[in-house]
Amino acid sequence: MRVRYLSSSMEKTFRRFQTRQSARHAFAEAEAVTSLAHQIRVLRLQRGWSQKDLARMLGTTQAAVSRLEDPSYGRISFKTIVQLARVFDVAPMVRFVSTLQLLRERWAVRPEDLEVASFEEEAPHVVILPPHHASEFRTVRAQCHWQSHQVPGAQGALSLPAARTVTAFAWGSVRQIEPQTT
Repeated sequence: MRVRYLSSSMEKTFRRFQTRQSARHAFAEAEAVTSLAHQIRVLRLQRGWSQKDLARMLGTTQAAVSRLEDPSYGRISFKTIVQLARVFDVAPMVRFVSTLQLLRERWAVRPEDLEVASFEEEAPHVVILPPHHASEFRTVRAQCHWQSHQVPGAQGALSLPAARTVTAFAWGSVRQIEPQTT
């Protein structure tokens, strides 16, 4: 087990978690509801949509979208989450994490941390490498400060807008390639 370091601002919350299991459960439930509501709003705004626009795409009312974006609502179904994912052209991901991981990840979240690119926005930045070029990951990583990098045998060139991450697929694995500044 790794040693976990918490900031002094998290210490009070952690101490409460140590003595009260109900505090841990309440925090986890509140974070699930709150973060989902905030992310729905952030994704809608990221795409430049009004609540009315999103309601039309979901086949519901503006009032229903307002409830989904209300952190105190807390009654969103998984079916609705899947519908939202389709409309936003993203994938829903539900998983269990430790309470401490949740605490660290959710302690100081900025709206931009909740933004998610749609598939259509990310697809142009995907490079598919043939298995025999898996070693090219190192070359691509070292050279990705270039505007474009052609990996021999890859389907497409690696074009990197400033400060974008490129996803490369090879051997059934996925690797993130961060642009390097020069």
